[in-house]
Amino acid sequence: MIKKKFKDLDLEIYEHTLDNGFKIYVCKMDRYKIDARITVNVGGELEKFKYQNKTFTAPYGVSHFLEHKMFTKADSDISSVYEKNGAFGNAYTDDYSTVYHFSSPVKFWDNLEALFRCVNEPYFTDENVLKEKGIITQELMDLLSDPTALAYFRTKYNAFHNNSYKYPVIGTKESIESITKEDLYNVYNAFYAPSNMHLVVTGNVEPQKVIAFAEKYYQDKPFNKKGEKVTELEPKTVCQRKDIINKNINNKVCFINYKVDISNFSIPNFELQRYLNVLLLARFSSLSGFNDLVMQNENILSPISWRLDVKGNYANFYFQAETKDEEIVLDLLNERFNNLKMEEELLDLIKKNWINGYILATDNVIEASTLINEQIIKYGEVVYDATAVIKNLTAEKANEIFKQLDFANYTFTVVQK
Repeated sequence: MIKKKFKDLDLEIYEHTLDNGFKIYVCKMDRYKIDARITVNVGGELEKFKYQNKTFTAPYGVSHFLEHKMFTKADSDISSVYEKNGAFGNAYTDDYSTVYHFSSPVKFWDNLEALFRCVNEPYFTDENVLKEKGIITQELMDLLSDPTALAYFRTKYNAFHNNSYKYPVIGTKESIESITKEDLYNVYNAFYAPSNMHLVVTGNVEPQKVIAFAEKYYQDKPFNKKGEKVTELEPKTVCQRKDIINKNINNKVCFINYKVDISNFSIPNFELQRYLNVLLLARFSSLSGFNDLVMQNENILSPISWRLDVKGNYANFYFQAETKDEEIVLDLLNERFNNLKMEEELLDLIKKNWINGYILATDNVIEASTLINEQIIKYGEVVYDATAVIKNLTAEKANEIFKQLDFANYTFTVVQK
């Protein structure tokens, strides 16, 4: 067990790796609530994979489907166990991972056992798989009835040629219908290996006891090796520039993704993503005056929201708004990207806000647990010097990075009446 400390923060983590490769991170905090989460490094971005010298093709959405079914056991349902033990337990799947979690002020060890059972004891039958298809298909239909979600799905689909990232994490109607219990077991056996998972526990708990619990749980279980994803080369261009969807709505919804190649940068991923977020904050947040420009334009009917998602060699800059004319939104965004310049004074303000956010997270069990887990998912490790990296960001380096970014490859979707 290794004890590590966040630089400039009152937050310590005990790290330990079991013989089977299962990684454990315990952040001891003197709070009444304890949060625990096990992350499996497999998500929506899964199509072809190799396992035990065989190549498999996974239906789109199988990781999300698997997440649903892992709560079902032969003798119980894990959700009911959490409820009985006074815990809030749930799970979610994104493009890159599946996270199972609970938080509770009581019966921690009973709930931790339920969490381990949830991710390590599969129980799939033809009957319970068939039942789940209807539930997940309805979930998909509910999503597609939302114009914003529909526009996002289509924009994401049109941005990528070959990578399964282009498909919704939940899958498609056809792929959901095609999923079998054999598909679930194949993905489970390949990726729900201890060496492909990690545990984060945050709260008033002794690290040695958490490690001892995990060691005892796994002591009689075989070490299955993890599978390997098979990926194809992805072109720099988008698949389709513009898409129009007709739907019975009042206002147009516009969704835009700039697909930007970042493969030439050699700086650490955490630092690079900080600079990319600096760009967004400097040009598209209230700090930059962008919101005032939007509010003064009678053709843009809502604030323009945005987010960054890094997928391999590509940074995806997503923007969404309601508008009378999508070309006006596009022109406004392109103008902001064409005039990228970072001022030291604005950068200092952004850095202070980020560091304050880190400090506030150290006072809350759920936020601290989320911060730690998201760092492991995004960067493969806890970034203990995050605040130091942020403090060392410079306007000069930001401007050097901005000059190397090409925003020519974008796709946008309009949902209109």
